[in-house]
Amino acid sequence: MGRRKITKKEKIVRYMLKHRTASVKQVAEATGASTKYVYNLRSQSGTPKEVIQRELNVQPVVTETFKGLSGATYETFELRDLSEQPELEESYEEPEERVRSTVLQEAEELVSCDREEEHGEFWKNAYLTSKLWQGYTGWDVQPEQVPVMLALLKIARSVGARQQDSSGRDNFVDACGYLALAAELDVWEPEE
Repeated sequence: MGRRKITKKEKIVRYMLKHRTASVKQVAEATGASTKYVYNLRSQSGTPKEVIQRELNVQPVVTETFKGLSGATYETFELRDLSEQPELEESYEEPEERVRSTVLQEAEELVSCDREEEHGEFWKNAYLTSKLWQGYTGWDVQPEQVPVMLALLKIARSVGARQQDSSGRDNFVDACGYLALAAELDVWEPEE
C-alpha cells in the first residue's frame, strides 16, 4: 500500500506547528499556498494571540496589509520577542475588553440563565407567539421568525434611544440575545 499524499491544508498546519511564530506570508511562501488561504486557515484554527504572547513572550506587529479579490483588507503579523526588546515589554498594555465582547456576554447570560429561568423554554414561547401573531395578522408566521422580529423591534428602539441622546446598549444586548435564539430555533427539530 502506497503512502497517502498529504493535503495542502495538512502541509500548512504541519508547517505552522513546526514554525509557530512564522507570519502568514512566510507560511504561504514555504508551503506554496496563497496568503489568503493561510490567513483563513489560521483564523479558523489559530491559538488566541494572548495565549501565544504569554507562552512565547512575544507581541504581534503588523508587517503587511493587502487586499483580497473581494476587496477585503487583510494584515499579516510578525511576532517580536519581548525579551530582546524590553522597551516594548514596558510599554505593552493589555487591551481593554471590547464593547462587542461585553454586549455578547451580557446577551448570553440573559438567554441562558435569567430569562430562561423566569420565562421557560424559548421555543415554547416562540411557538405560542407565532400562533398568536398568525391569528392577529392572518400571515403565516413561523416560530423561528419570532426572535428575528423581536430583534428588529430592539434595533428600532435603539435608534429611538439615540435620537433622544441616550444609550441604546440595553436594546443591542437584547437584540443579540434574540438573534442567538433565532439561530437556535433555525436548527431546532420539534419532538414528535
